[in-house]
Amino acid sequence: METTVTVFKGFVYLVGFGSVLFLTYITTRFLGNKMNKASKGKHLSIVDTVTLGLNKQLHLVKAGNQFVLMASSGKNLEFIMEIKLDDLEMETETPINNAFDFKTIFDKYFQNFKNKKTDTEEDSPVSMESTRFKGNLQRLKILYSKFGKPAEDYGDDNINEK
Repeated sequence: METTVTVFKGFVYLVGFGSVLFLTYITTRFLGNKMNKASKGKHLSIVDTVTLGLNKQLHLVKAGNQFVLMASSGKNLEFIMEIKLDDLEMETETPINNAFDFKTIFDKYFQNFKNKKTDTEEDSPVSMESTRFKGNLQRLKILYSKFGKPAEDYGDDNINEK
């Protein structure tokens, strides 16, 4: 009877935890989309940003049909110059997305991890463990032969029978 109650409590905790994670995910997605829409202007957009150091950045801002280069540092924002980008074709219909793309970074590092893992493995994890075990056993035999009694010394005198 106690085990069924314990299993039921565990299941309830698991479902509760899963629902909290799901609600957190949905809320984050909703707020992220809402903030993304709120931060986009109708006639203003940041085309590119370059970080120069701690709290120092250059921003290329598109205002209507003009491009403006601005510098920001800490609480200051300065106009540097207006830039003519006639040679560069900018598509105004496609939105400019400066969002952090976690998926590409994750794929990059996961691929590196996967490559390192295949480089270090020999044939399979089982063979790797067996070679490690054999090496450790060999080292143990060497240490035992140097510091311990020979195997012939251990015999019937170590048995607790009388």
